[in-house]
Amino acid sequence: MLTPAPFSWPTFVTLDASSFPRDGPWRVATYFLLVLVPLIVLLNITVLTACALSRFHKPMVVYISFSTVADTLWTLLCVGMFVNGLLAGQQRLMFYKCLVQLFCIELLYIEQGVMLLLIDIDRFWAIFWPYSYTTQMARKRKSLYIVGLATILPVLIISSYPVMVSALSFCVKEVIIADVFCFMDQVLVAACGRTQLPAVMMMCVWLFVDIITATSIIYSTVKILRMFRHNRQAMYTCGTQVMAFAVRFSFATMVFVTNNVNFQNTAFRFMLYLTSMMSPPVANPLIYGLRIKEIRQPLKRHLKIVIYITVNSIVIYITVNCEINTSLYISHLKNVIYITVNCLLISITINCEIQTSIPSIIADVQWGKNGQSLKYENSSVDE
Repeated sequence: MLTPAPFSWPTFVTLDASSFPRDGPWRVATYFLLVLVPLIVLLNITVLTACALSRFHKPMVVYISFSTVADTLWTLLCVGMFVNGLLAGQQRLMFYKCLVQLFCIELLYIEQGVMLLLIDIDRFWAIFWPYSYTTQMARKRKSLYIVGLATILPVLIISSYPVMVSALSFCVKEVIIADVFCFMDQVLVAACGRTQLPAVMMMCVWLFVDIITATSIIYSTVKILRMFRHNRQAMYTCGTQVMAFAVRFSFATMVFVTNNVNFQNTAFRFMLYLTSMMSPPVANPLIYGLRIKEIRQPLKRHLKIVIYITVNSIVIYITVNCEINTSLYISHLKNVIYITVNCLLISITINCEIQTSIPSIIADVQWGKNGQSLKYENSSVDE
């Protein structure tokens, strides 16, 4: 048998999830995860709708909207791949598909960190230099530049990944990865040579955004606490950012531990995966939605309806799936999503305060029209 060239790329990648627990209570947990997806997606869509109802009158609301979109895509992508890998047991993919999967996961992870950093910088600027902030943010074009930078920056950061992968060498035509995802760590382990430089580059990329974000949040929090110690609004702003950073730090720690520690107990690894996938898309909308006034008011109107509908859907879904073949779960999930989305749309239509004067809406949505500047309002947080 001929041995493949030592520096050739593999043709196929086999994702082997057979070691993960898939029977008994773990299968129920997998189904429960599927039913949670509509709740998480609808929660993020509700926050995004609340941002739209506020007519994106502040850059911070725009950043939260981008963060919400990233959380939604993260849920759909990761949960879809996770459940598909568990149910399939083994998946045989082309190597380029594995790389696309890897890049998408890392891109969404970095995008979430960049948005958290921009929100912190925005609040710090608005509190310490309100006049400069008002003048600059009143120019719609500058705000669009910032949003464009926030979108392009993660792509530029993630562009180093093709360089890392191109530096790797593989000794077999088909690589076996004992996981449900194509993480960069797993690809490095599967390679048989020239892994030192890609490993160092991966750690630099992984820590770059997180270190800058942590430094910014710690510095701004200490600065605000020193100068506005008796200002309740400033303290409230600090609390929001610290909570969002705590979720980010916990999530990053779980992902790092899951990919770098060889667990003998695969059930524990299974639970870490579930927690790391669910934490950001559940916690971030609740943090921003319940603590920021412009988002909280529309969010409260729909949250009760969303929870009521989804809980009933979960009960129906679990009751049905306990007694049917697993091959039918997709059709039931589609029905649950369809009913929940339609009920959410009905609740939005009923509860939203519809503006009857279209010209006034157009006038309000324009930033800086007729020389009026966008004013920084401390009402973005509750007193």
